[in-house]
Amino acid sequence: MQNHENTLGKAQEVENMRKTLERINKQARIIAGIMVLYAVMNIFLGMSLTLSPSFLGAMFPPSTSFVFIILGLTYLGLSVGVYRHNRACAVITMVVLFADMVFSSMSGNILSHHIIGTIMRSLLVIGALHGLFCCFKYHTLVKAYKMVTNEGGSGHSNA
Repeated sequence: MQNHENTLGKAQEVENMRKTLERINKQARIIAGIMVLYAVMNIFLGMSLTLSPSFLGAMFPPSTSFVFIILGLTYLGLSVGVYRHNRACAVITMVVLFADMVFSSMSGNILSHHIIGTIMRSLLVIGALHGLFCCFKYHTLVKAYKMVTNEGGSGHSNA
């Protein structure tokens, strides 16, 4: 009787872990989507400055077009890492984001003082923090899931 109750408790625990992992996967997709949006906006801004410097020349110096493109490509790559629950990418995203915020406010970037830039950066900070927590929680749950289902084992093969 005791063994049957343990099996039911273990099955419920495994099911709860699966649901939590599904929820974390959904959140990671949303966060990666926010990062891709921000990356595309940076790439578009950089390309606009490159192709038509007079279009946005009053807001940004044309020499910053390369910086916007590189920053956009960086966020694009990091979004793939966050989507795949890579903890290193989540930490690097936070570092790049804060460095971007510091350098843009020091350089007098007009978007850092504009409401649209503030909203986008705030959204990205919230998403990046959430992504960081999701990545670490995901790996903790996967490790616990493997221990509960005995998939992780002791790391030794039976061969």
